[in-house]
Amino acid sequence: MIAVSLPLRGVVAGLFSFAAFTAFRSGAAEIAFQQDTVASLQKAVFLQSTSPNEMVERRLGDLEPAQSGQHLERVVRFINPRSSAAWIELGLAEEAHGNAEAAESDLAQATQIDRQFLPAWTLANFYFRQGRGDAFWRWAARAVDLSVDRLAYSDLAPLLQLADRVEADPDKMLAHFPSAVRLRPAYLNFLIGSGRLNAAQKVALEMTADRTSAPHLLDLADRQIQAGNAAAALELWNASSGLGPLDPSAGRVLSNGDLLRAPLNLGFDWRLARLDGIDPRWRPSELDLQLSGSQPESCSLLEQTVFLPRKRFRLRFDYNTGAAPLRGLRWSLDDSVGREIPSSGQWTEDSFDLPLLKGLHSLRLVYRREPGTTRTEGHIEIRNLRLNLVDRGES
Repeated sequence: MIAVSLPLRGVVAGLFSFAAFTAFRSGAAEIAFQQDTVASLQKAVFLQSTSPNEMVERRLGDLEPAQSGQHLERVVRFINPRSSAAWIELGLAEEAHGNAEAAESDLAQATQIDRQFLPAWTLANFYFRQGRGDAFWRWAARAVDLSVDRLAYSDLAPLLQLADRVEADPDKMLAHFPSAVRLRPAYLNFLIGSGRLNAAQKVALEMTADRTSAPHLLDLADRQIQAGNAAAALELWNASSGLGPLDPSAGRVLSNGDLLRAPLNLGFDWRLARLDGIDPRWRPSELDLQLSGSQPESCSLLEQTVFLPRKRFRLRFDYNTGAAPLRGLRWSLDDSVGREIPSSGQWTEDSFDLPLLKGLHSLRLVYRREPGTTRTEGHIEIRNLRLNLVDRGES
């Protein structure tokens, strides 16, 4: 056995006693912190006086708003000078007390420590409140540079709201941002959410060269259709759909008639029924619409919005209903319904003459239960849809 001298034993005992005392103080401080009152937190500060805790000081600042600046000063001066969150909170507290110069200094310090979106955005927000336009645009642009690749578009909405309040014209607003190309999708979503479709159209037309922007443009085209803005919708559709361009004046008004692409269910493409009892199935060049017999008594199976000039059109299509008879299927344009499509067990061509109308209208394949019959069950396959101008002399 190794003999331990009495002085060394005293040192070892002292170390153990100090460790035990430190552990006791740490545990007591933790209990005090969990109680979450001003008194208990002040006790935690006392117990941790040799190693002050940032969380305790910041929580005391929350519970004692009048002294929040003092607690945050302790954090940034003595505990954690590289806490950007504490510098931001201190800056906002200084601003709330009317100390704009100190607030600016503290918020700028946060941007030096943390070169990410939040400090830059907070400083831009500060300059907005102070009415300092040049500084606002500079730091708003900086925030965008630090954010677009890492944040969802919705996260930029507060910044865009401020920028829009300073400058509502899309061209002038975007001119303040060197990375305008990267900002446009978020700005487009902001304008659409604000219901400003005309402004959104201006932004969208600057995005047509970027194929990754197609979903945003198609969504806006669909919204323009719903708003009745046919020309705007058509402009975006032709630029982003990847389908053959529509040109109503030349008689090209039907999209995806060859069904080579799966219907997009928006814009000027086909929309497939999503109803109980109807199962639409697409395969290249063909649609198979299956009816279980439990479908609604009157419903649309297939639909496309068409932008018509005031000319006569005839829809031609090929179809096959299989061996079982299928009743109650017709084409319609809005409320004008054509004759029933006869059942056919082989591929057959049929047609539907559209009424003479102009503007945006809905071309639909509809099912209506015939009086005195049960709901039909079976399927219809459709392909090769064409919507052609009818010559004056053609019957």
